[in-house]
Amino acid sequence: MLSARVIRSGAGYAERHLRYSDYLDEENRVLGVWTGLGAERLGVRGEVTDEGFERLRLGQDPATGERLRPRLLEEGAGRSLYDVVMSAPKSISGAALVGGDERLFGAVHQAEGVAFSEFEAAAETRVRRGGVQENRVTGNLVCAVFRHDASRSLDPQLHSHYIVGNLTFDPVENRWKALQARSMYERLPYVTEVYRNALAATARSLGYHVESAKDARGKHLGFELSQVRWMNERFSQRSVERDEAIARFVAERGREPTKNEIAVLVRNSRADKLTEISKDEVRARQRAKLTQEEWGDLSRTISQAR
Repeated sequence: MLSARVIRSGAGYAERHLRYSDYLDEENRVLGVWTGLGAERLGVRGEVTDEGFERLRLGQDPATGERLRPRLLEEGAGRSLYDVVMSAPKSISGAALVGGDERLFGAVHQAEGVAFSEFEAAAETRVRRGGVQENRVTGNLVCAVFRHDASRSLDPQLHSHYIVGNLTFDPVENRWKALQARSMYERLPYVTEVYRNALAATARSLGYHVESAKDARGKHLGFELSQVRWMNERFSQRSVERDEAIARFVAERGREPTKNEIAVLVRNSRADKLTEISKDEVRARQRAKLTQEEWGDLSRTISQAR
């Protein structure tokens, strides 16, 4: 699925939330990569450096530091970045990370690319003329991608942070301007389905069977790998924490929270500090959660898919 949030100021955001995969392993810092048609226009490619990320945050060219956006960010105010998160189904993450089917990493990255193109196509900028304000489609973004492999609860969770700068190139006015993201937000449900369908199609081509997934209320949640869909329950500690937070909210206020309130509850239920643990120890913990029968089930599923 996809989610998005606005980052105001964003000072130190990369070091706090992106450079590590939701756990602190000094030997395994996450190296971001540049993507987006706006990045291509600037000739920005390859690894995201700390300096380049900071320049993007401030509305500058990540490579040269040249001022791009007419109004630069004032510290502590305004929208500096957008954090768009794409998360793979639990069974995909489990089969890739715990089961060791590395082909699924490529499948996830490919689906992300398809989804991001659809998301980027909705990029707009504001046009002011004759006392009238309207939006113009630009279809280009400057984006830094950071790929993580675990949740804060250390469950296997392939997810990527697409960090979008608050700028886009307006080809009509031939200049860089601030990004208008409303249409991109409105397109999130559609892009989520694009991502799920692209990933499901590739999973099938790799030999897996997929089936639709729903929650207890019958809400559509995308898909899981049919043979190992039990991984969705085995590795859903964050979902348990979310449900507990929602239950507390209902008990205190006597009503169900809104979508925005749920998003706040989820963020507030996260641990403030990353767990200090190595990637090998994380994998060992995840594997230890499986019973002998589940191990056999997972191994057979991957073997048959191959």
